[in-house]
Amino acid sequence: MTVGGLPIASTPDALSAQWLTEALHSTGYLGDRRVTEVTHAPIGTGQMCDCYRLTLRYDGDTGAPRSLVAKLPAADQTSRTTAKALRLYESEVDFYQQLAPALPVRTPEVFYADQDVDATSFVLLLEDLLGIGDRFERGAHGDFRFSIAYVSA
Repeated sequence: MTVGGLPIASTPDALSAQWLTEALHSTGYLGDRRVTEVTHAPIGTGQMCDCYRLTLRYDGDTGAPRSLVAKLPAADQTSRTTAKALRLYESEVDFYQQLAPALPVRTPEVFYADQDVDATSFVLLLEDLLGIGDRFERGAHGDFRFSIAYVSA
């Protein structure tokens, strides 16, 4: 499946400024602006998929996020085969598209999601929750309460 004819960007190099512009336009997050620059850095340990923090620049003021987390199929073939056998990619994309919006708990906002089950390919562009993790790591009592309130909002 593709959203609006946009191919699935299943590698970090496919997450170009042009692709991100089209993806964020298709979901209404970018308005009439466009992404002019994107950098990506791997995050996490990539047990079943690969995750990257994307830093974006735009051609003007926009309410779109300056940072996103991209979840993509694992580059490691063993992980990808396991994910296909257990339908993990399909389950995760379906969770964010169908279940998360109805849950009474806060989940990362989804800026774009697409998948091709037959090809074991998917892309999720999610809200970057880096600040929440920093608060937990600092362990300050007030920060901890803020983080709990933020996550449960």
